[in-house]
Amino acid sequence: MKTLARLTQRFNYGFPWHHPKTGLVKRVGTKLDRTGGPRVIDGIAGSLKMKLDLASDYELAIAMNSYEMVIRSIMRRLLKPGDTFVDGGANLGVLSLIAATYVGPAGKVVSFEPQPAALKRLRENFALNPQLTNIELIDQGVWSEPGGFTMYHFEDDDIDGVSMGKRSDMAVAQEIPITTTRIDAKVQAPVRLIKLDVEGAELAALQGSTGLLQPDAMPHIIAELKGITAQAFGYDPIEVVDFLNDTHGPGFALTLLKTRRGVPMDYDQIKQVLKDEPNKTLNVHFAPR
Repeated sequence: MKTLARLTQRFNYGFPWHHPKTGLVKRVGTKLDRTGGPRVIDGIAGSLKMKLDLASDYELAIAMNSYEMVIRSIMRRLLKPGDTFVDGGANLGVLSLIAATYVGPAGKVVSFEPQPAALKRLRENFALNPQLTNIELIDQGVWSEPGGFTMYHFEDDDIDGVSMGKRSDMAVAQEIPITTTRIDAKVQAPVRLIKLDVEGAELAALQGSTGLLQPDAMPHIIAELKGITAQAFGYDPIEVVDFLNDTHGPGFALTLLKTRRGVPMDYDQIKQVLKDEPNKTLNVHFAPR
């Protein structure tokens, strides 16, 4: 990569300020040769390597260490050596790789990804980091029960936008058969953090995780909530909050994760935001009380 890109990558990784990073990456993106398809990029989160296609804004953000900065901050704070991290919808694997460095050899990362195109790249990315021997890859989708399902790849969408829900607002480019599993069938408690980015299947994924939602060792959960993707599965995304609060009597402290910071919110505030912005992706941190 060019010197400017290297400096941006190192700045974004090394300094805690989130505000300038997204803008920096956009400017750097205009200076780079983003053709040629996926290539191996080093310097991810300091010392990791990943095979990334810089033509994708999503993958460029990963390469420049500006992807999910607030989520990464939470992971850095929560995950300690020996912990278990569950990555539901690992996609290309950047959060799994980062988590593996935090939990160390005594810890464990369990990554779920069923989509063939992402799965191929995910395997390549894990292989590029052989020093991380604590990652288990499950090539199935997360759901409330094991079985067969169809994933939908939509036209003009990135590799991270494939869903098990058929959306009414997007044209289907490809239908992909997959199998599903319960998370608690593959992971043993206790779990420190569960991250779910499964394009609307979050509620079913949590219903398949009840064996891990233990009162004396309740995990933190970061879940993507979005009205339009939840609708494809026939539920309102506030039902995710209801389900978790019903499962855990004391409830959860809710934080809406924005691009540069987390904003604490109560139940009614989250419900209103979901109602007002059904097409907007909201990442919410559920911290057990």
